[in-house]
Amino acid sequence: MVSLIALHHLKEASQQIFGLTPRFKGGLVSDHTEVFTNAFHTIFPDDILLQCFPHIIQKFCINGSREGNGAYYRYLLGDNSPSWLNEVAENDVYHLRECPTYAMFCAMAVMVLATWRAAGEGDLCDMFRDSYIS
Repeated sequence: MVSLIALHHLKEASQQIFGLTPRFKGGLVSDHTEVFTNAFHTIFPDDILLQCFPHIIQKFCINGSREGNGAYYRYLLGDNSPSWLNEVAENDVYHLRECPTYAMFCAMAVMVLATWRAAGEGDLCDMFRDSYIS
């Protein structure tokens, strides 16, 4: 509720003080917490919401010290070991991040998702596509 109120007042103050409606054409980056994403979509329904890279990549990190949250581990279905997340999937995500254009990102995303699906990781592929690519 606090996020919704804050974003509403940001939009209203921008309109009343400056005569402008805020637009996030390059995307607004967050950790994709539902509290924030729902509020953002309510106040700015036509703007892009992106997930910040550190929050994405930590979902692939699995180690004893819990430096990452390893959230994508539960989506592994294929014959791949948990190290596949770090050795293949995480590396692919770094490559996506390095794409200099949106067209290159889209082309790389198609290849990454097809490769993951071919490796038997359809659930991970779908989750990653829905939360990051789409």
